Amino acid sequence: MTATPQETEAETGDADRCEQARKLAESGDLEAAERLFAEIAADPDTPRRAQAAVGLAVVRDARGDFEGAREAARAALATGRSEYAAQAAYILARGFEREDLPDQARAAWQAVVGAGDPRYLPAAHLALARLAAETGADEDVDAPLRAAVATRDPRAAGLAARQLAERLLEDDDPGEALRIVRSALEIPGVADHASLRTLAGIAHLELACRDLAEAAADEEADPATTALAIELLARTLPLRGRDEDAEDAWHHGLDHPDPEVAEDVHSRLRRGLDDGPRPWWHDYVELAASSGTLPALTDELFAALDTLYSTGDLDDYVWTPALQAAHAPPPETS
Repeated sequence: MTATPQETEAETGDADRCEQARKLAESGDLEAAERLFAEIAADPDTPRRAQAAVGLAVVRDARGDFEGAREAARAALATGRSEYAAQAAYILARGFEREDLPDQARAAWQAVVGAGDPRYLPAAHLALARLAAETGADEDVDAPLRAAVATRDPRAAGLAARQLAERLLEDDDPGEALRIVRSALEIPGVADHASLRTLAGIAHLELACRDLAEAAADEEADPATTALAIELLARTLPLRGRDEDAEDAWHHGLDHPDPEVAEDVHSRLRRGLDDGPRPWWHDYVELAASSGTLPALTDELFAALDTLYSTGDLDDYVWTPALQAAHAPPPETS
């Protein structure tokens, strides 16, 4: 249906008034902007009713009239004008979250997603993931995070990729975590760049541990390869905070049924120690190296030096008998 000159003129007039109200709001005259937006939104015949209702909701929200803002946003949605649906639902969602109404907020954010406006999708997906996490619906977190990454919005995608990768690593899925991080790093100007790079490194470490564990368990591998895989696995696991697994890896190698592997692993464990005659303390150093407690042993030894300097008493340490035996006078011969 072709618009009449009168309708076109009326629409142009209301468009100018909406622009005037917007400028009033931007200049800080929220009261005057609210009055003008309200006048336009109250006219059931103006084609600018939805636009004015959204503007009214924004101004009322800024003035702290949250109930009035919600009423105006609902009025905008009721017009059925799709181009304003996302913004109106966005205003509703933020208001519900502010008032700690998660169910209503979730429905409003879903309406934002349903509107399909790319300007509001990143915030909506992040909000749905956040609400799912806060309300304990953990199974509903991943999908909106993936959707946020897919928007390729630099800020939202970076934040969502980081959160999703962390969750995938916790779920023991480093391969998928790495894929998500790499896709985010391809976005120009992506936020959390350093965090994403760090997560990529962590995923690589986890994948390396898997490969090394498989290599160490391969019965067809030659002894040198098996020993190398065991050493690399044992030295990599502590980087992921898996000290007990690292200790198990060392002992798997030290107790390996193939004596050639066991000897090679033992040599690798002792790397850096003197190859000469074994002093009494080497057993303790080897044990600390294989169990990831070298820092604790070092701290203990310096504490022992401090004790020796102040009291001369070393009776409280597990290695004291070995020290005393090493320096005991030879037995007298008759």
